[in-house]
Amino acid sequence: MRPQKLRIIFGFLTMVISIMLVVNTTRSQSISLLPAKTSFPCQAVSFPIVASGFPSLTYIDLTLYIEIDPNVLTYTGYTNGTLIPTVGIYGNNIIGVTWTWASTFTLSGTLLTLNFTYHGGYDTLHFYSCSLNAGNPPAPVSVTYSDGLIGRCRRRFTTSTGP
Repeated sequence: MRPQKLRIIFGFLTMVISIMLVVNTTRSQSISLLPAKTSFPCQAVSFPIVASGFPSLTYIDLTLYIEIDPNVLTYTGYTNGTLIPTVGIYGNNIIGVTWTWASTFTLSGTLLTLNFTYHGGYDTLHFYSCSLNAGNPPAPVSVTYSDGLIGRCRRRFTTSTGP
């Protein structure tokens, strides 16, 4: 092969590898309460906390605080997902989730599911004062947090006539 063709091929491969590295390092890392829900009053509702877009991390320290309106929702517990966290309720409107891990782990899928009794009305389950640190020494990891929503179902009544 001619040196000029080799330079062109090498330049093209270098460009492709550079693009792949940029695409791989700019993926969106998010933790979300999904999906938005509607329910009838006095029903049990669950909100999975879902993570996506994270690479493998080591020495992880995750802290989530989620604010709820106690007139709309009452926290009843949680179900483990890929994490076995420590979960607590502070006052009657703040849910705290903490989890630490020293080995390599990829945050993905349903981390855990928060369970509630729904009383009616509308509420945003709001993430605030959250942090994710990883590495040794620990460093903050950039995360996008997406709040959850709950609202009341609208019941439709229909009338029908006999056969």
